[in-house]
Amino acid sequence: MAKQKKEFVENAVAKNIERKIAADIFDLIEKFAPMVSTNRIVCVLCSGLSNAYLKAHYPAEYMAATLSSEMDNTDKIVVLIDDAENLGLLFCLLTS
Repeated sequence: MAKQKKEFVENAVAKNIERKIAADIFDLIEKFAPMVSTNRIVCVLCSGLSNAYLKAHYPAEYMAATLSSEMDNTDKIVVLIDDAENLGLLFCLLTS
């Protein structure tokens, strides 16, 4: 695992991710590795990482897609609009 961690961190650093953040992410992955025995857990982990990436790098598109997918859930829409406002995207979403 030490070899894998080193490789993971070096690849992340090459992609402009801070060494400490990359190491922390690997530690989380390693912590949950014993539980990764079903496809469902793998999917949940991947979707969480994917959502975080999209929200960080494409915030307007992410929020628009998420709001569209939750149109029937008023409680979730309120939370998402607050999140969009915190990201400085509320005006963008209202004028689209």
